Amino acid sequence: MGQVNWGEHGWTLALVFADGQMFTDGIATDAACVYIGNLPLTCEYEVVTTRHVRLVMKEGKNVIRIGDIELLDNGTTQTIHQVRPPNESPYVEKTIWVKQK
Repeated sequence: MGQVNWGEHGWTLALVFADGQMFTDGIATDAACVYIGNLPLTCEYEVVTTRHVRLVMKEGKNVIRIGDIELLDNGTTQTIHQVRPPNESPYVEKTIWVKQK
């Protein structure tokens, strides 16, 4: 289960896995892109369109994740993440987040 909250100052994410573990992080976008979490990451973001944002996460100089986040309609968000783990093969994650009323 997961929840994402977007706002004018950035976003936060919370995930609860089937084994009970939880993961949370976020990004503040007021002055620049600032990663909020316990990993040594930096970030950059680009507003592609009014409904599409691209986030680039780096560990040092290495890009480890490029996330394209797009609002498809007023209740549905699509994310496509190109993940580049340092010691593993790259892969793509695609998710659809639907707002529950």
